[in-house]
Amino acid sequence: MSKTRRMLLILLGIALLLRPADMLLKVLLPDASVAPAAVCVGGMVMTILLLGVPAWVMRPWQSLRLPQQKSRTPGILLGAVMAVVCRAAITPLDGAWQAWLKVTPDALPMPESVPMAMLYILALAVIPALAEEAFFRGALLTSLLDGSRRVTAVLLTAVSFTLMHGSLAQLPGHLVFSLLLTLLMIRTGRIAVPMTAHFVYNLTALNWVSVPLWGSALCGLALIALAAWIIIRRPKYAHPPMKGPDGLIAAAALAAMAASYLI
Repeated sequence: MSKTRRMLLILLGIALLLRPADMLLKVLLPDASVAPAAVCVGGMVMTILLLGVPAWVMRPWQSLRLPQQKSRTPGILLGAVMAVVCRAAITPLDGAWQAWLKVTPDALPMPESVPMAMLYILALAVIPALAEEAFFRGALLTSLLDGSRRVTAVLLTAVSFTLMHGSLAQLPGHLVFSLLLTLLMIRTGRIAVPMTAHFVYNLTALNWVSVPLWGSALCGLALIALAAWIIIRRPKYAHPPMKGPDGLIAAAALAAMAASYLI
């Protein structure tokens, strides 16, 4: 069995487990407004078990179709800057989307102490950046690059990341940010780059100060320019399309994740 098919089967298994795992946490844990620490710990454990462990099993996260920059530092700095730019661009987009749907994202209460604030950072920024990036940009993207066309790998990785979060209120923002993270990995070949960007992006959400609308528009244009630059600069590789059975597994995984929004 190819690495691509093994990874897609893992993705399908996780997609089928997402909703039951979420329901189990809601049964076992108190409401977030009553015990936010317990909710944070439960969320971290679920993220590590569902995403971190499978990603670790699927090492090494390498593909012949990814570049390998000699130095991580330029890519890490680029990722951190683009995370802030992405936050500025996405905030009004998410706001307009939520106003249109008349929904609000789930939120934890404000931390009442320094230890609680540190737990929030660990649960909402550190663990997601490590486990989610190891799974999506590490294990999944590299496996798909070796078993499908690059555009298929990029889109499937971005959409899977978006649907896996299960948040209708933040759907557009997650999709844009996921595409940015995937393109950063395509550009640098260093998993530390999307991990850094993910950490900075989530960290800014904990204490974000909105920018004027014109500033958000400029940031959006900067993201489009970066995406175009990465796409144009990447060398073209001849690679056959995804095999039929792999495509069916990928479609089943996306369908299972999408169905969780309706249950």
